[in-house]
Amino acid sequence: LECQLCQMWGSGWLLLRKRTDGAAAHADPQLANAVLLGIILLLLLLKFVMDVHARVLPLQVKGTADHGHSRLLPFRRLRGRKLLSSLRVHVSRSSELMDFCAVRARLQSALDAMVGLTCVKTHLSALLDTLEMDQRRRTTAPSYVACTGCMHMVFLGNPGTGKTAVAKLIATLLRDMGILRRGQLVVAKKADLLGRYSNHVSRNTRAIIQKALGGVLLIDEAYSLVQGEAELGRECINVLVDMCYAFREDLVVILAGYTDTMTDLFAANPGLASRFPNRFSFHDYSLDELERIATLMIRAARFTVLDQPAHAALRAMIEPITREVPCGNARSVENAIAAAVRAQSTRLSARLSHVSATSSEMIEVEESL
Repeated sequence: LECQLCQMWGSGWLLLRKRTDGAAAHADPQLANAVLLGIILLLLLLKFVMDVHARVLPLQVKGTADHGHSRLLPFRRLRGRKLLSSLRVHVSRSSELMDFCAVRARLQSALDAMVGLTCVKTHLSALLDTLEMDQRRRTTAPSYVACTGCMHMVFLGNPGTGKTAVAKLIATLLRDMGILRRGQLVVAKKADLLGRYSNHVSRNTRAIIQKALGGVLLIDEAYSLVQGEAELGRECINVLVDMCYAFREDLVVILAGYTDTMTDLFAANPGLASRFPNRFSFHDYSLDELERIATLMIRAARFTVLDQPAHAALRAMIEPITREVPCGNARSVENAIAAAVRAQSTRLSARLSHVSATSSEMIEVEESL
């Protein structure tokens, strides 16, 4: 057919069309040539597609027969695409498992760097185990429904026990696991939520929650919401409860405060306690733990405790912190070290006109005392 069309086109064959009066008239030769050329190109394209389709070798995969001999199983293109898709899923699942190992390693490294907090570390490890197994089940069984429940938390403990540091660690952990999309930490207090006027409570609370979406919102000293302007605090809590439920898949809210005073906060709204099922208890540091924290702070500031008498003086300086009510923990240790550095600076400034680097990096017994 192609050859015949080419011959007719080459010999100048003209298309004829029948007019309405029955007479025959010749069509435009240029129009006829263009039509024939289009038909030929269409046929050539069709032939090319058929040749390519015929020359494509069937996909073959190596299989194993019942007798242990290898055999080749032909697959069509559709089956090949399914095989490629399954390979991609397998690779993605393997990468997810590797990510879990990396996340666990980073969490363990961060927890090892923290002093004390044994109960918190145990709770965090259990939380990671639950999230990991939940994601593994979802990977192997796509129809699996997660049973982790609500992720909102309560931090109970005195100031200076590392609540903000742990909240930041949790935000990073949940972001690395893909549970939170951003992983930022937003810290808010009563003044940020209530505002200056009574009609600003709902607006301010919603604005802060919108800012924290995709991450973690830490409400420090949350018990103060029901102290003083109790009605405004209750309005803030009502908005908080509603939005915690509405954005439970994209937000983790942490309420932090003293153990005793937080009881009043949960009594202000009957539905508040059920919205925050995860509770972490931050116990006060022991004297040995406070001394370790002080040593880490001194090293971070590029100072050095000279000898054993200096260590004894440092311990004597920290010991009264354990009797504080409420205990200031690491915050009080930081204040004590800052006071010791000021005392050293005053002494060195009075005695020396030029302080060498070696002298300025030392804390001696008399400065600590």
